[in-house]
Amino acid sequence: EEKLGIISNNAVFVQLVGFFLYVFLLQAGSCKLELDALCVLGVFHGFKQRVLEFARVIDTSRLKADTIALLSKVVMTNLTTGAQMNYTIVSPHEADLREGKISIKSPIGQALLNKKAGDIVEVAVPVGVLKLRIDSVSL
Repeated sequence: EEKLGIISNNAVFVQLVGFFLYVFLLQAGSCKLELDALCVLGVFHGFKQRVLEFARVIDTSRLKADTIALLSKVVMTNLTTGAQMNYTIVSPHEADLREGKISIKSPIGQALLNKKAGDIVEVAVPVGVLKLRIDSVSL
């Protein structure tokens, strides 16, 4: 059970979404004050079911720790600037550069797939070509 991770079934995530949904519905006038709790619970239950419909359990013991794939933590260096970057490769809906999460479908994510520590990759991005050295890969 320790080796299993579930995406999109985090209690904090569920609580935050519920709060924002509640605020949105109140602002939109969809909930009346006396019925707001029941309204939010009904709509939120449907939303939560939809999220769980797409959640997938991933057995991390089946992932290669030394090869970049979904959920890999990657430390790399931009060989042009010398800047070191730390990213986790995630599904597109979880991507957030401020949190160091990069989409597996992004140009950088695609270029890193199946690479290992020590590899050098060149990635075409809107501002040119990035030359990156992969320093380490972990789960």
